[in-house]
Amino acid sequence: MEKKSNYALYSSKRAPNFLTNSNLRQFIKIVLAYFPMVLCAQVNITAQDSTKSYNYSWRSLALHTGVGVQKSPFIEIGPSLVSHYFDSRSGYVNGIAYSSFEWMPTSKIYGVKLGAEYGYNFFTMVVETKVLTDNKDTDLFITPKIGIGLGFVNLYYGYNFSTNNYPLSSIGKSQFSLVFNITKKYFKHGQN
Repeated sequence: MEKKSNYALYSSKRAPNFLTNSNLRQFIKIVLAYFPMVLCAQVNITAQDSTKSYNYSWRSLALHTGVGVQKSPFIEIGPSLVSHYFDSRSGYVNGIAYSSFEWMPTSKIYGVKLGAEYGYNFFTMVVETKVLTDNKDTDLFITPKIGIGLGFVNLYYGYNFSTNNYPLSSIGKSQFSLVFNITKKYFKHGQN
């Protein structure tokens, strides 16, 4: 009878875990590598035709607000600056810079964040930096996000990278959020 090593016994009893840190990092690299190609594929590269096209752009201050979960639920609110460009042939582009106050009521964690969003048609990307505390421990997070949305409403998946080895136990590595950038300019359709 062949004797199995402790590692073989342990690994055979354990269910496979496909969502390891290395797999998640690999997934994020693949998504970030292919995201520009998806954006470029949406650009209308057909020859000019006789159809009348139009475009417009605007900038506006907006209310940035959102809800989400990262082990514990959170809410955020603050100002944002929205830059919007629309072309009837290729769609719209959004650039949004924001700062907000984040609060997790169930775990009494709060802090501030700065971020930048870029959206092309229905695809969006975000990079945000936030400092959170529970009055005992403090951590600085860098959170890249990908998502879908219309500019004024976006749904995101993000990954929290801690710079202090995750001392706040109520904050997980994965984050899901629904974010609103509220300004009446989104609904004026080209009027300034």
